[in-house]
Amino acid sequence: LMDEQVRASAMRASLAPYMERYELVKPDVFRIVCKKASPYFLKAIADLDILPAHIIRKGDLNTHPFLRKPVGTGPYRFSSWKSRQQIVLERNPKYWGPRPRIKRLVYRVVGNAEVALKLARRGEIHFVPRVKPAHWVGQVRKDPVFRHEFIKTRHYPPRILYIALNHRRPQFQDVRVREALALLLDLDTITRRILHGLMARAGALYWFKDPDYDKSIKPIPFSPRRAARLLADAGWVDSDKDGVLDRGGEPFRFTFMVTASSKNTRRWLTIYKEQLRKAGIVMDINPMEWKPYMNRVQAHDFDVAVLAMGLTGPHTDLFYQLHSSQATDGQNYTGYKNPAADSLLVSIRTEFDAARRRAMSLKVQKILSRDVALIPLFAEMAPGLISRKVHGVYTSALWFQPRDWWMD
Repeated sequence: LMDEQVRASAMRASLAPYMERYELVKPDVFRIVCKKASPYFLKAIADLDILPAHIIRKGDLNTHPFLRKPVGTGPYRFSSWKSRQQIVLERNPKYWGPRPRIKRLVYRVVGNAEVALKLARRGEIHFVPRVKPAHWVGQVRKDPVFRHEFIKTRHYPPRILYIALNHRRPQFQDVRVREALALLLDLDTITRRILHGLMARAGALYWFKDPDYDKSIKPIPFSPRRAARLLADAGWVDSDKDGVLDRGGEPFRFTFMVTASSKNTRRWLTIYKEQLRKAGIVMDINPMEWKPYMNRVQAHDFDVAVLAMGLTGPHTDLFYQLHSSQATDGQNYTGYKNPAADSLLVSIRTEFDAARRRAMSLKVQKILSRDVALIPLFAEMAPGLISRKVHGVYTSALWFQPRDWWMD
């Protein structure tokens, strides 16, 4: 993992802030010496998989056959993998915990969402973890098979969707402009008309199930009037009466990048584009394939983009996404910088006292909200379906737990 030649940079980065050195004391004792104490260190360690040394000791880990035939110690063990078709897991007879009741799990690879629903309707699939909003409304709610033979599920992963404004662009360096752009986004209408109420609006930038989430921070309302005042205060006026705001001879125009596959996002961007037009702002929409899209984001070569932020539930850590040290080659893609936020983001990571950590978390959430560091969109929610033949179903911050399921 710590070998730079191994393609595991994200895992190495998650340990780098904490780990000073490590050593094998004896065959069953591994010692890690930390640079400093942190309540988040155990979370970072827990995210690592224990790899079988007797299998991976020889060969290149980047191309090792183990990657296609993994070995672990969980309730199920790997059986087979047919590319683009299915992965099969069998119950592990040597599992150290309670024995899973279901003997065999088959994960079908279905590239088309509508096909997945057809297979579920025919009884060929028992669990569909995510259903698109349009299919949820157009098929799931209306079809008697889905109503009577399936249970509707909702999973809330610790993720927030947000609009990233590139603070390196002159027009987005003024907080009044950033707030105005948020005020021109009619998310209530978008949630109702396009997402069919299947997404919850986000207020603060913490995961809403985090015990330190600041409930007093409400989603930014839709208010074109307030947006107009803020833009005027920031010097953006229509000086030549052409219907477009300008400042210093430069028209207010920007490009919004979006992934070509994000149909719902492209739909609500047309609503946003019209509201911006009424306010005197020109927004161009640029659909792109995922790889070049992320290449542009990581190179900071963008005006505005939609991104998802994976949070470290149940305790949120925004250091990588919003600390100024991460603005050059880290995940702080917007380039947001605030010394007060920086100090809190660092202190939160080393504070073991829950009350003091909560106080700092509430404070940093208010700073980020006041600065409109990002424009929060939605706390992600994944609606799904599971057959009534399956029992013992529940969700957690991680996902569902098939090890505890059983069937009629």
